[in-house]
Amino acid sequence: MDRGFILFTGLLLVTIGVLFHYQSKFRDEVEQSRETIREVEENGIILNDLRNRWSNKKSEKRIARYLKKFRPAPKIRTRGNRVIYQFEKLDKRKFEQLSKKVLQSTTKIAKFEVTKIDDTTLKFRLEIEK
Repeated sequence: MDRGFILFTGLLLVTIGVLFHYQSKFRDEVEQSRETIREVEENGIILNDLRNRWSNKKSEKRIARYLKKFRPAPKIRTRGNRVIYQFEKLDKRKFEQLSKKVLQSTTKIAKFEVTKIDDTTLKFRLEIEK
């Protein structure tokens, strides 16, 4: 009887210890998630974070070729080591298609601007480093 009680008490203490360990681990993960959400709310979503979510990366040459052949055709200029693609009138579907393709790529985006023209169209300017 004495050994059974000691064994039961030992197992109970080990179980409680393991539960406290997992509870503290879970608490740390929740706190880290809250900090990430707070940073996104304060700073907005960073493009590099979005890029890391895509599993299939596109090469820089393929993206450059895709941007040149995209319709409506962009105005293409170079400034130093940057290539500037300026799309004048894009509808929502074309913009989503273009931005998804660029985010999947491994290209280095130096700057981008989105300007709303009216409810259905917008202007998109993208600077990519060579």
